[in-house]
Amino acid sequence: MSAASMRRIKEVAGLDRRRNRKALGCFLVEGMRSLEASLDADAHLVDVFVSEGESVSSTILDRLEQRNVPVYEVSDRDMQKMSDVTTPAGVLAVAHFPEGLHDAPTTMPRMLYLDGLQDPGNVGTLIRTAAWLGVDAVIAAPGTADFFSPKVVRSSMGGIWDVALHQLESTKANSEWLDALQDQGVGIWTADMNGEVYTDWQPGRPSVLTIGSEGAWYIRSRQHSGQRIGSDTLPLWSPGGRESKCFGRRRHFDVALVESLVPRMYIL
Repeated sequence: MSAASMRRIKEVAGLDRRRNRKALGCFLVEGMRSLEASLDADAHLVDVFVSEGESVSSTILDRLEQRNVPVYEVSDRDMQKMSDVTTPAGVLAVAHFPEGLHDAPTTMPRMLYLDGLQDPGNVGTLIRTAAWLGVDAVIAAPGTADFFSPKVVRSSMGGIWDVALHQLESTKANSEWLDALQDQGVGIWTADMNGEVYTDWQPGRPSVLTIGSEGAWYIRSRQHSGQRIGSDTLPLWSPGGRESKCFGRRRHFDVALVESLVPRMYIL
């Protein structure tokens, strides 16, 4: 392993900010398990950094060498600069964004649409759940936490490699994608206290399941109607193409319930 330049260390340290990730088209992958998952997924890795004294198996080093991925040894202090956690894992990689990131699909059988979810931990959890349940693609509307922020990547626990990820960068791109779905007759489903009972739910393919914040769906629902799936056990709402009585009560949106139950019913 060779030594990393201070310029490269500073550049990698800047990847905790979205504008820098976007400018370089790269993001951070931290920890040995995450590195192994990226190798298993044949991700495009740029380089890898290892703290002094950190042990890396010869198998991992061989796999990196076969892919011509440079491996650098850095001090604990420099690793701390590059990592966004208090106690770094000792191994950190830089990976390229996946291809087609901004080209959201309209024909994949099972799509999950995140509309304005801003908590990185929740977004990462939903990506992980979607990957585990066999969702084909996860699409993010503007205002949703960046899929490639360090916290989202950690929370996904490798799920970012197992499902297609797409980010709609502008309101125009988002509206055009929703218009295309409607033009093609794709079902857009949302959770609603007064919607169809989830045990009777049989969405066609392709279809989209929406999970979003109140403010985000309130704006877009006026132009794009959605079908509704509901349950008396889920404190969720959706306007379904018109204003809902639930808006006045501002019902609590529980992402944990959604990610554990509604996507499961969507797949099964």
